[in-house]
Amino acid sequence: MVKTDQTEIRAVSERDQEVIKKFLSEAGTSLQTFRYFERRDFDVLKNHVVTAILFFNGEPVGYGHLDAEKDRVWLGVAIGEGHLGKGLGSKVVSFLLNRAKAEHIKIVSLSVDVTNLAAISLYKRLGFEVIRNLNENVYLMECKTDAQC
Repeated sequence: MVKTDQTEIRAVSERDQEVIKKFLSEAGTSLQTFRYFERRDFDVLKNHVVTAILFFNGEPVGYGHLDAEKDRVWLGVAIGEGHLGKGLGSKVVSFLLNRAKAEHIKIVSLSVDVTNLAAISLYKRLGFEVIRNLNENVYLMECKTDAQC
């Protein structure tokens, strides 16, 4: 758990689905670029290395995970619509990268819409590099935890 000022990042488990659902129900337009739960049910949480919720004044305003899938560990992050631009995404990504290092995960991958310039800038600032296009709308980015993250 990481707590600063009015924010707290807490690792949660599949037993904490209600707080994740609360975040998702209040995230607003942020879910246009975070589509992780569109085609997945909450059983996917069992695959996660870590699932994290960011709280602001006790309310869930951010979500993040490291999802182990075959030979990759995927990072996913979303910050609620009313809380963008406050550095909260950076806090969640940093929390997840620190957990990845502690778990000896060598490479963390993510997919991001090519039009999501704020997220791409954040990821590059934290050590991610664009590897290739997954399709015309989405980049694959990676961070090597032992070198650049």
